[in-house]
Amino acid sequence: MSKLQAFQSLARVYIADENLTVLESTIHQIASQLHFHYE
Repeated sequence: MSKLQAFQSLARVYIADENLTVLESTIHQIASQLHFHYE
């Protein structure tokens, strides 16, 4: 499991009550920002 996958799994559980479409968008935004930190 990659660091990103682990983060996504944690985020899905932690923010389970949020709208999933918004959550997916947020994850992709965060992932794009983290990309350069986890090459």
